[in-house]
Amino acid sequence: MQDLPISTPNKEQLRWWIGQDDTTLWKQLPEAEYPRSHYVNVHQGCPSCGTAIFSFYGFYPWKRSHLPADLHSECPSCSSRFPSNDLTVGDFSRGDYVDDGFGYFDTSGHIFLFAASSHRDLANLYISPIHMLTNRLGLSGFDVAIARQLGLMLLRYAVEEIYLAAVPQFRYGPSNEVEKSWDWGQPDWASDPDPIAALYRKGDNNIHTNGLFSLEYHLRQLRRIHPQSYPESQFPSLVSDPRVHRMIRVPYEIAMLGKTPLHFGDGGSSGAQRPMWEDHDYTPLSEATLARASEYLEDSRILAIQNSVEERKQRAGGTTIHDGVGFAYFAYKRNTGTSSSGHHLWRRYGTSAPRSTGRSILCFRPTISN
Repeated sequence: MQDLPISTPNKEQLRWWIGQDDTTLWKQLPEAEYPRSHYVNVHQGCPSCGTAIFSFYGFYPWKRSHLPADLHSECPSCSSRFPSNDLTVGDFSRGDYVDDGFGYFDTSGHIFLFAASSHRDLANLYISPIHMLTNRLGLSGFDVAIARQLGLMLLRYAVEEIYLAAVPQFRYGPSNEVEKSWDWGQPDWASDPDPIAALYRKGDNNIHTNGLFSLEYHLRQLRRIHPQSYPESQFPSLVSDPRVHRMIRVPYEIAMLGKTPLHFGDGGSSGAQRPMWEDHDYTPLSEATLARASEYLEDSRILAIQNSVEERKQRAGGTTIHDGVGFAYFAYKRNTGTSSSGHHLWRRYGTSAPRSTGRSILCFRPTISN
């Protein structure tokens, strides 16, 4: 972390973290045994005012207090607060809107994942104070008390990461744009006859691509500091597979119609979260990922992509076209045994989610990256 750029931390938030005791710092990161989910509910919205809540920031509208975490959510439309019980003090049953961690169910059987989505928020936010304390030490000199707090939080983070790395199941879901009763955990990949193949079938998206190169970066940094503890024979490179090159190049080789930004899956998509005109040369992957890919893969085509992004130059689109509905790409096809050959237009369209969701979901396998 000492190699990362130093930025000035938010003073108010920094003051809060520095003022907490060990127990609070430890509990701010929820244990992996606690359920986590992306959304509260993307169909019915709020138990009190319904879909009116969606006029506030789409599917992430709920107002929450995370400093300290109270696991409650306030509707920005009607100001109702859920759940009625308080999980932080072991209350699993008080009131009419009880969420025991696995969601509140209304009289029609609809589920609202208040606690689980709060747990997800807290898990995502925990790295922020770690960076804050690191930057504070870098800007103002060494402080024993702050260094101790930073060490405690790194230990807490490591404990949870080791747990997640060692266990094939943890309770994440069910938030696939359809609310349903919890199935008590993810599929047990270890019990699959071929667990690696099963995980590969889950696909890839921008988060996985960015995360892959982030993990590779940290692995190389650990090997540099502790070469005897992280030999390449036991900790091989995560980006040695030739297909990794395609993972980087594919998003930049697709021509988009209009100004729609491309994203494979999630990853902070520009089109959904900010006006398209803000960044006319929006890049699908983070600049840090491109820089690491250029360094680690030594691929001239990736280096050219990185240079065009840094210089903010438009690149020529490829022969694969995405119109916002599905893929269309040109492929050269030769008829075996004959002299005829030529270009053929192949199209692969996805399906749309029900109208009630208010948006379309692209469903396709990224065949061009196989």
